[in-house]
Amino acid sequence: MARIYKQNNKWCFSISKTENGKRRRIVRGGFLRERDAKKAAREFENSLENGTAVIRLNNITLHDFMYDVWFVYHKNFVKISTQVILTGAIRRIDRYFSDKIKLKDITAAMCMDFVNHLFYDKKLSRSTITTTLSCLKMIFKHAFIVEKIIAGNPTEYVFLPKMYSQDKERILSFDTQKRLYLEKNEIYAFLSAVRQARNAFPFVTFFMLLIYTGMRAGEALALEWKNVDLNNRVIHVKSTIYYKPDNQFYVYSPKTKSSIRDIVISDTLLSELKQYRKKFLVYKMKNQMQWINNGYDFVFVSRTQPGNPIRMSTVSSCTKRLGKKIGFASLHPHMFRHTHVSILAAAQVPLTAIKERLGHSNDKTTEQIYLHITKQFKAEAADKFDAAMQGF
Repeated sequence: MARIYKQNNKWCFSISKTENGKRRRIVRGGFLRERDAKKAAREFENSLENGTAVIRLNNITLHDFMYDVWFVYHKNFVKISTQVILTGAIRRIDRYFSDKIKLKDITAAMCMDFVNHLFYDKKLSRSTITTTLSCLKMIFKHAFIVEKIIAGNPTEYVFLPKMYSQDKERILSFDTQKRLYLEKNEIYAFLSAVRQARNAFPFVTFFMLLIYTGMRAGEALALEWKNVDLNNRVIHVKSTIYYKPDNQFYVYSPKTKSSIRDIVISDTLLSELKQYRKKFLVYKMKNQMQWINNGYDFVFVSRTQPGNPIRMSTVSSCTKRLGKKIGFASLHPHMFRHTHVSILAAAQVPLTAIKERLGHSNDKTTEQIYLHITKQFKAEAADKFDAAMQGF
């Protein structure tokens, strides 16, 4: 039975184990909450029973520590989508370092060489390298602070190579050339193309929802009928969705606390949702024998797996295909969210109200679009002020 206790404002657990006739005490610490320590202790006890526990950590390899210790612990505190990203980062680390190298033998110079390898040899994007380095830093921080099996953290002062001014200018130049949203005529053209497509149901309503509310695609795919209040014209955004490659989906809380919100919908979207609801019920009745009872009542369901949510990859491919039809080859689902911002900005809706509607606490892209759209109003404001001051 594990003993749970607090030490230096962090929670720890201690487990006794008999090995070769000698009693050995195994201690793990650094947990922020008591329940986290209890959960980790239960999992460790289970691993002791089935023989998979890693007990002697002092000579453990980087490979074994990453997969068998750090990831097993860390995955309990992040979403499935984050786990997939971290798994990719671990693979990149594992491909570079030998699977025989011990964790304690890795130096700061080796870590810096690894970063330079990703940057100059592999030529990976800065964001990918940032994610990988962040993962490496978390691994060594856990080894140093939580497990206490290394004398210091070799990644503490390892950073990405400095970005030179010409690189910044190139990125900024590229960003200014990127299309972030659709113009009104392109919205009409896109919706017209969706209505003529063979999968008009359910995608006409789905894309209208994205454009008219600014919801994230994952939020729309996770939407259930119980969160659509047609009587009061409100959509309650409470969850988002993630599909793993094995076709298993996960519904969990949205990106941030501010993402949990209520969105008041327009009369146009209300009418569309009411019509869609009738079609949906007919579709469900026709497919009741194939309907998958998964415990959810999704608004938008798969045509190949009725009852299950539509896959994000299906939404992306549909968006890209229809985008090409209207001459917008780079169109992707998140651009409908940006489009919603541009329309509200043009209507002179305050930025704070837009952020609240979108569930943003802080977002540079939203501000960039808003400032671009409202640039024309700055001159108008000066002219209006000048006119108001006439006669003084």
